Amino acid sequence: MRNLERLKLLIRALLSKSPGGLPSVKLAKLILFTDLEYYRKYGKSFTGLYYVRKDYGPVVAYFNTALSEEVSSGVVKEKHELTEYGTVMRTYELSAHDIQI
Repeated sequence: MRNLERLKLLIRALLSKSPGGLPSVKLAKLILFTDLEYYRKYGKSFTGLYYVRKDYGPVVAYFNTALSEEVSSGVVKEKHELTEYGTVMRTYELSAHDIQI
């Protein structure tokens, strides 16, 4: 699926600009804002995917799938951190090895 590959490319690009990594909610928001800005400039979505309604706002379809595939392939590292409220926050960052963006 070409659109899923574009989403993975966008995930890699956003994480490459965030050395400490990004929480999943923030990553999802940045994807939304990037897609909206791309649509505003070019009249079409960068990812070509639709968005689904979630508790914390719209999330691009296949977000979890793309992120899971990037983690399982070793391109992205997933960290779990305990917040001050006792919940687990998932943070993602690019792996240390050279990544092609």
